Amino acid sequence: AVNRHVLAEQTVVSRSAGITNSSPWAGPAETGPPVSGGWLDMAPEPRMVETSCVVGVRELVSTRLLSHHVMDTITEARAPSTRHLYALKWVVFMKWCRLNGHDPENCTVSDILEFLQQRMDSISMPSTLKVYVAAISAFHATVNGHSVGKHDLVNRFLRGARRLRPPRPPTVPPWDMAQVLEALARPPFELLQSVGLKELSFKATLLLALASVKRIGDLHALSVNTDCMQFGPGDCNVTLKPRSGYVPKSLSTPFRAQVITLPAFTPELAASNAAPHRTLCPVWALCAYVDRSAHFH
Repeated sequence: AVNRHVLAEQTVVSRSAGITNSSPWAGPAETGPPVSGGWLDMAPEPRMVETSCVVGVRELVSTRLLSHHVMDTITEARAPSTRHLYALKWVVFMKWCRLNGHDPENCTVSDILEFLQQRMDSISMPSTLKVYVAAISAFHATVNGHSVGKHDLVNRFLRGARRLRPPRPPTVPPWDMAQVLEALARPPFELLQSVGLKELSFKATLLLALASVKRIGDLHALSVNTDCMQFGPGDCNVTLKPRSGYVPKSLSTPFRAQVITLPAFTPELAASNAAPHRTLCPVWALCAYVDRSAHFH
């Protein structure tokens, strides 16, 4: 469920000021299609890695010949979410090694394969085993000059696991966007002036996500803060900018330095058969959400 308290965390946007050419936001802009991914500042704060994970990583740092500053820089090569996932998997491996009398950093490849086999026997899927291998490779000493993940036996084990446990066909049918949009244009998501905040939050979030067509990480960088969102004159459009300090998981994404401009569905567009009805306008839904959530600020 959408956390509406998080959604309403930022200050309300003043829609009286439009976007001008002299705006400090000047830069490469993206204009999304009328309807087709942005969260309303619903990004959770980065999860703190469990204490055991932090301790495990620090133990590794202390055993290396590199300084803490160098290790910190190297660590930033991976996205925070990836580091968090690797740390969790590494702690599982460390616990297994300690129970079996192995050194997690310097154990043999056969020990690692035994660990992977036990995880596979406990219903771990090949995709999960691959994450374990990546995590172990990140912390384990090299074997014959190569990382654990490049060892021939490890790769053959993963291939065998995929043959024994092929990917399962999807059990959930693909969602029908037309059906979803049709539902959003009816109660309990209409009329915007009278729907509950929960339904309004759902609708505004989904429409903004569809209209901006962004990755989940990029959507989490959006905010209703006035530094990140401004409405055009008469709410004719909305311009969204990533929050300051946003670091995308993929450093090659251009969204880090871009803004998104979404046009509103004008009455003329709403009357056209080629355009969606205004009840599906992300700008209108966002305006209604900002007004409705003002009492949270």
